[in-house]
This record gives sequence, structure tokens and C-alpha cells, in this order.
Amino acid sequence: MPGIRVPDIKITIQRLRGFSAILTLAVATFTLVACGGGSDGSSGGFIDVGTSEETATIDITFAPGLRGPEAEPSVSELSVTDNDAIVINSRVTGTALPGVADTASEFELTYTPLVDREVLIVLSSTEAPNLDLEVSDNSLNSEQSENSNSYEVLLMDVDAGRTYTLTVSTLAEGGQFTLLLTEPNRASLGLTDTEYFVTHERRGSTLCDSSPEGAYVQQTYWIINWAEGYISDPDETLNFTSVDGNAFSSEQTLDLGSVTENFSLTLDTNSTTGVVSGNATQTRTFSSGEFSQCVTEIDFREGQVKL
Repeated sequence: MPGIRVPDIKITIQRLRGFSAILTLAVATFTLVACGGGSDGSSGGFIDVGTSEETATIDITFAPGLRGPEAEPSVSELSVTDNDAIVINSRVTGTALPGVADTASEFELTYTPLVDREVLIVLSSTEAPNLDLEVSDNSLNSEQSENSNSYEVLLMDVDAGRTYTLTVSTLAEGGQFTLLLTEPNRASLGLTDTEYFVTHERRGSTLCDSSPEGAYVQQTYWIINWAEGYISDPDETLNFTSVDGNAFSSEQTLDLGSVTENFSLTLDTNSTTGVVSGNATQTRTFSSGEFSQCVTEIDFREGQVKL
């Protein structure tokens, strides 16, 4: 999961719930990655990983019940317009308008659960290049997924009788989208048999030439495949480079011309509880520009195998 991008760094604190866009090699944003998908490249918006004989792997057996339901429940297929109400276990299609100048277009749907529950929401589009998803209630609580593409995922708790507004927005071109609101399950995420959906919180801070230049707190997710040795998110995938028991490390060095980047990540896993924890460091060394070196430290908290 290469890392945190620090181009024109400003002191920023982002609180995001759910799964948000995190870093891509080509785009200098302030984030960290974890992308991925099945080895057949069919998992939602995830990237084809491929395998290698040199890839380190872990033979881990989780306690019963950690995986979550395998199959997608029966869902209703519907077309919707702006401000329609939807119900659990429905897959709806709508059309997002393009953004205008610096103003995002917004397509809103409402959902009022009948019981307290956890829901999985998956937004995708083959037409609109960069849709985002936000779910908010009438108490101004919100959860967001803002990946760099139009594949957005939220796994969240909802309360009976409370109305939630699901907002699909874009600053870019519009187009038809599909939004799935369902009970949590592995099939809706396109997980292979050895992939796991892991939520976690990231706390990151950056020093450039020893001066504080940025910080963030972010709720997001990984797809981890211990058996095949990779960790991924919607933008990028890293193979395990070494393992020790149930702990693994991933390292990557990039030469970006005037910038050299070294990224290292270490995570440990409790097979009984499904807790995943660790940290990462990214060091960027510049041959020109305002800074000579920027170091970002990331601490991973509350990591948990969910599906």
C-alpha cells in the first residue's frame, strides 16, 4: 500500500467514516492505500493482483463466524429518480448529472430501516468516472466513501426509524450508476474464498524537514489475502515481502524522477478475534523543490476482519 502523498502539503485533518479514496501512484494526494480484488480481476472495482512464487504467504485459520455471510440475499432490481426512497436488499439504477464548475451534482435517495442493523452499501458506475457516496442522518452524522474512481463501499450501522440520506455526487462527468443496499455479505463485494474485508482506522502525520506539515484520521478498509500474500484497496495492491507467524510486512521503493519514495507496512493478525493492527512509514526524498525529505508515519487502529 504505497502511501501518503504530500505534494503541496497543508495542515489537514480529515474525518472520514467508511471507505474513502486513498492514494494512487499517479495522483499526489494526502492518503494511504490498500486496494485490490480477486486474482481473476472480477472483484467489484478492484485491481487484478496476480501471484508470484516469491510472494510470502500466511497459512491462517480464523475462528468460526469471522467471515460473515457468504451469499448475497435476494435483492430487488429497481430504477430510481432523485429523492426516491429505497429499502434494504435492493439494487437500484439512477443517473447522476455532471458537476458544474466547482459545484458537485447530487443525486439523493432515502432509507429508513425498520430495525437496528448493519448494512452494506456498494456504489459503482461504468459511465461516470468519479462518483462519491455519503450517507447522513437528520442528526448531521455522516459516513463517506470518496475513492478516486466510481467504486464506493460503506459498511455501517443504522438505527430503526431514523431516515438516512444517501447522496451520490460528482464534480466530473455524470452517467448511470448502480447502488446496492443490502445485508452484509461477501458475495456483494466479489471476494474470493481466501480474501477478507478488513475495516480499520488510520492516524497519520507528516514531517517535512522535521517540521509538522499534515495530519489526518480516517476510517477505511483493506482487502487482505493471507493465503496468496497480498493486501489491497480500490487503488493499489502490494504483495507481502516477509512474514513472521501471523505478521507480515510489505515494502516498496519507487523512483519518480525528482522524488524517491520508500514505503513499508507491517501488520499482525489475531486469528481468534480477527483483530488486525500495525503501522506504516513513507519517506519521500526530493532532489528539488521546497523540501528535501518528508516522512509520514501511520498508525492502524481498530482493524477488524468483518467479512
